[in-house]
Amino acid sequence: MFTVLIGLLSAVFYAFHDLLAQRMSRLAGLVRVLCWVIPTGVVILVPAALLADGLPATGAQWRAVAYCAAAGAFYLATWFSILRALQVGDLSLVAPLASLEGFFIAVFALLEGESFTSLMGLGIALAVIGGTLAAVRGRARSATGAGWALLTGVLWATAIIFFDQAGELSWLSQAAWSRITSLILFLPVAGWALARARRAGQTRGSHNVLGRKGAAICVGAGVLEVLGLVAMTLAVKRGPLAVAGVTVSQYATVAVILGLVLLKERPRPHQVAGVICTIAAVTILSVVG
Repeated sequence: MFTVLIGLLSAVFYAFHDLLAQRMSRLAGLVRVLCWVIPTGVVILVPAALLADGLPATGAQWRAVAYCAAAGAFYLATWFSILRALQVGDLSLVAPLASLEGFFIAVFALLEGESFTSLMGLGIALAVIGGTLAAVRGRARSATGAGWALLTGVLWATAIIFFDQAGELSWLSQAAWSRITSLILFLPVAGWALARARRAGQTRGSHNVLGRKGAAICVGAGVLEVLGLVAMTLAVKRGPLAVAGVTVSQYATVAVILGLVLLKERPRPHQVAGVICTIAAVTILSVVG
């Protein structure tokens, strides 16, 4: 029950983060947005983890740090792969394929010998189907971007699997060490991208500079992303991995509900079916958990 709730809470935080970050990315570009989002996570997570847990003290804990570093690398790669998918493909194709992350995690957990009851298997299957249906926005015009979208799902699933292997560390330290790695890897990418933008004439005062209000929105998105990350690591820590994976991946379902409640959008029939499948899945997984 706790894993289901905290996994869904992670999905809610990620959905709100996406609403803010996607809007600002269109105005200023992904790299400029991440220049605020990623450091925000470091500033919040690293002091908190050091105060709560201190530095790793055993060889097993340092090996767990290596797993977290790998998770941070894949986590960062996920941002760029989904951006590339959305640049070349239709959202109606990209979103459902990227949301298959929960399915990939469930398959991995099954191969690793994680035991499912029949009812739990039904709940996981409904969660995967519900998240995929909710992510479909309409008929795609072409299959362009499908490879990048599937890569996004695989990268995101791999990051979560690496977190699962870092059990010697607390969920808070897992998030902190992964974010340190993401920042270290991101800095040279950001430097190269911003230098290229300046050479192209995108200087201060142009349309893609965030400004104070935009920076504040990006920091807010960073806080939401951190909350989503720590909720995800907590869900994975509590397990089972398959349940954590499919509940965290419900951000598409949450986005549909947010659009209905906050933006007065009218979801398509298959999206409503997806939400119903997700509700049924959550009910089943809560009962069996």
